[in-house]
Amino acid sequence: MTARRRIGKYEILEEIGRVGFAVASKARDTKLDRVVAPKVLRPQRTTDPKFIQRFRRQARTAAGPSLPVVIIHDISEEAEQHYLAMTFVPEH
Repeated sequence: MTARRRIGKYEILEEIGRVGFAVASKARDTKLDRVVAPKVLRPQRTTDPKFIQRFRRQARTAAGPSLPVVIIHDISEEAEQHYLAMTFVPEH
């Protein structure tokens, strides 16, 4: 069995899309045993402070009270990867 890719405490289950300057995935939070949707800033953008700032601003905006459908669970950086984790909403 091959090991699944991880970022932080999240075990990546599958990629679900490439959005703007990030890649979204379906993942399992290994500490809380729940499915989330991490969004990872693309590697070529991690050297540009403007993109990192924009990425973090997007997370703060989505976490605010004006967007109750989107729940941001985490925002972090590990091994030069900037990511946020939000509620995973399956397609119907």
